[in-house]
Amino acid sequence: MYKGIYVALSGALLKQRELDVVTNNLANASTVGYKKSLFSARLYQVTEGSPFPSPSLYPAGRGMSYLGSFSIDPSEGPIRETGNPLDLAIRGEGFFRVSDGKGTYFTRNGQCEISPEGFLVTSSGMRVLDESGNPISLPEGQVQVAPDGSISVDGNLVGRIGIYRVEGIRHVRDSLFAGQEAGRASGEVVQGALEFPNVSPVMEMVNVIRALREFDVAQRMIRSMDELSHRAVSEIARVR
Repeated sequence: MYKGIYVALSGALLKQRELDVVTNNLANASTVGYKKSLFSARLYQVTEGSPFPSPSLYPAGRGMSYLGSFSIDPSEGPIRETGNPLDLAIRGEGFFRVSDGKGTYFTRNGQCEISPEGFLVTSSGMRVLDESGNPISLPEGQVQVAPDGSISVDGNLVGRIGIYRVEGIRHVRDSLFAGQEAGRASGEVVQGALEFPNVSPVMEMVNVIRALREFDVAQRMIRSMDELSHRAVSEIARVR
C-alpha cells in the first residue's frame, strides 16, 4: 500500500516540476530572445528480488517511479524587422556574448543601445562583447552591422560582434543563459530585427491543462490509497 503511495507521490512531484517549466515558458512568451525550456521524464523500475536482476539506479528502493530532466530548446524563433539599426538578431546558430562586469553570459536578445560611455550594451545594460571578448566601443555616427558581425560607423570598421556556439547551455533568467563557449558559430547577424521567443502560448496552455489533470489524478490516487490503508488497519483491529 505504502509502495503505491510512494509511486503516486513521485508522479505528483514530477507534474509539479513540469508545471514550473511550462508556466515559466508562458511568462516569457513575449521576452525577446527567450528559448523555451523542455521537461522530459522516464520510468525506472527497481529489480530487487527479481530472478533476472539488472542494474538499478536505486537498488534499495521498493517500487517504480519517475525521473525528470530539464533542457533548453535552441531552435530559432521568429525574426521580425523593427527598423532600429541597433536591434540585432541572429539567423541560425549562435549567441551574443555579454558581460555585466562580474561575469559573462550568452543571449539571443539583440535589443541594443549605446551607453553614455559609448559602449554597445543590451537593454538591461550589459556590454556586448566582440570576438576577442572585449566590450565594443562605438563613436558617434551611422552604425552598420554586416552579417558576419562586423560593425562600421560612417563606413569605418570599428569592431566585430562575437557570435558563439554554446555547450551545456542553462537558463539564468529571462533571455540570459550560461554555458561553455565552443568556438565561433555559423549564424549570421540581421540588423534592424529582433528574434522573438520560440514559444507557442497555445501549446504551453495545453501542456498546463494536461499537467494539472495528471497532477490531480496522482493526488486522488494518494488519497484513495491512504484511505484504504486506514480501512485495512481498522479491519485488522476488529478481527483481533
